[in-house]
Amino acid sequence: MSVRTILSLAVLWVLSLFVVGSIVKAQVFELPRPLPEPRIVTGPDFGFRIESDQGGVPVGKLVVRVDGKWIEARVGALPGTRPIRPE
Repeated sequence: MSVRTILSLAVLWVLSLFVVGSIVKAQVFELPRPLPEPRIVTGPDFGFRIESDQGGVPVGKLVVRVDGKWIEARVGALPGTRPIRPE
């Protein structure tokens, strides 16, 4: 292989590194920005507690009111139960 071919391949390789770096930098994940105080968007006993903002999208948790207090709800089946399947 000639020196010119090796040099050309090296330049193409370096350029490919810059291209890949530019693409990866464009895919940076924006971290959530916490709110000073969580806000609850709510109905009578069910709500959504907004805790932060991520690129204009609210981030938070589902909450339910139990004895006047808002607590985090967990979504899932109880152990030993099966989901209902339509027939």
